[in-house]
Amino acid sequence: MSTTAATATTDLDKLTIRTAEYGDRDELIRLAQRDATTVPDGALVVGEIGGRIRAAVAIESGRTIADPFSRTTDLVALLHARVDQITRARRRELRVVARNTNVPPASSGFALRGRPGQLAGRA
Repeated sequence: MSTTAATATTDLDKLTIRTAEYGDRDELIRLAQRDATTVPDGALVVGEIGGRIRAAVAIESGRTIADPFSRTTDLVALLHARVDQITRARRRELRVVARNTNVPPASSGFALRGRPGQLAGRA
C-alpha cells in the first residue's frame, strides 16, 4: 500500500463532533440540499468525517440532515447521543438555578435600582 493511500484512509477515519459555527453555514446548506431538505433552525451539533460535515442534528428539535451518499447511520446515532447529553446538562443547570435559595424571590420587594450592581430593598 502506498503512503498516499494510507494518509487518505487515516484522514477519512478522523471523526469530529462539535457544535456548528457561523462558518459552517455554506457547508450545511450544501448538505441539506443533498438531503433534499433545509437546514434545521437553531443550534446544531455536526459530525465531520475527514474534515467534511456529513450530518447535523438540531439541539432543540432533534431534526437531522445527513449526506445520503455516505454511510451516516452510526454518525447520526452519535450526534443524537451528544444532543441528549447537552439537553440533560441544560436541564440539570436549570434545576440547580431554580433550587438556589440565596437569590431572593421576585415577590420579596428587592429590585435592582440605581447603578448596575446596586441592590436596594423596598422603598
